[in-house]
Amino acid sequence: MTTDKGVATTAPVLVGVDGSAAALRAVDVAAHEAARRGSALRVLHVIPVVTPRPLAYAAPFPLPSESSHQIGQSVLADAATRAEAVLGPDRVTVHLAEGDRARALLTAARHASLLVLGNERRNLLDRLITGTVINNAAAHSPVPVVVVPEGWAPESERRHLVVGIKDCSACEGLVRRALELAAARQARVTLLNAWEFPVLYDPSAYASIDFAAVAEASRAELAKHVGPLVGEFPGIEVDIRVEQGQAARLLTLASAEADLLMIERRGHLLPVGHLGGTARAVLRESACPVEVLPAASEYGLERLEVEAAGVPLKAALGVEPG
Repeated sequence: MTTDKGVATTAPVLVGVDGSAAALRAVDVAAHEAARRGSALRVLHVIPVVTPRPLAYAAPFPLPSESSHQIGQSVLADAATRAEAVLGPDRVTVHLAEGDRARALLTAARHASLLVLGNERRNLLDRLITGTVINNAAAHSPVPVVVVPEGWAPESERRHLVVGIKDCSACEGLVRRALELAAARQARVTLLNAWEFPVLYDPSAYASIDFAAVAEASRAELAKHVGPLVGEFPGIEVDIRVEQGQAARLLTLASAEADLLMIERRGHLLPVGHLGGTARAVLRESACPVEVLPAASEYGLERLEVEAAGVPLKAALGVEPG
């Protein structure tokens, strides 16, 4: 949406970049999403505070100021060139900040409608030592977060969205967003609910259970809750699937045939967000981009319009933009 003067009135899309190939994939996704929304794109690079290895508890120290800023400006220039090829230079701004990367991204996300990040595959040791910016962002972001896997390069659009449904009675916000995206992208939607019995007894104890009946009852329950919503989007093809198995595994398998996998993070008693084991596994293993929505109890539409246009990033980050 734009004004008569051509100034974007919807909150911009925010993409975090770090110079990796995965981050450039994220720029592509973010630029096309900004184009679809008619919004601006903000590209943010955060110069990190580095803790020397292997002394994990040593006092943090910054990289030399001059060299780190040169690297940061180079990273931003590469990302901007890529984004401007989609949006043009007038709708792309770049910003340089210093400090904790996750904290800076989350602060900037308060002034955005969407946060996009690239997921560079790391080994287990790296994750244990450095922590994961992506998990922190997905757990705490006030707006939806899209995580783009490093190898994401679809040869053609599948026009297929997969939605992971955990709680049939509390999935309205997630399903509505999926249907709205599907309408904009002319895509079909698969609502996937995975279930499994807890391993408490010997497998023979389950011999008398009619698993097909359990699955059908679950499918009917999900259809009852989402039926009115689906009816509001008569042109969208919606497939409801209830499958037995580990949720993370089934969602990861489904991601191989999708353009976007959508999940909602768990609600939390404290206003700090929470990312469950299934969500973390899906973010790590998904073959397609994953969108994580804040829990319905934490997410209001007003967050999408917070100081939408013309907000200097220094107001959000406490630093001057680069």
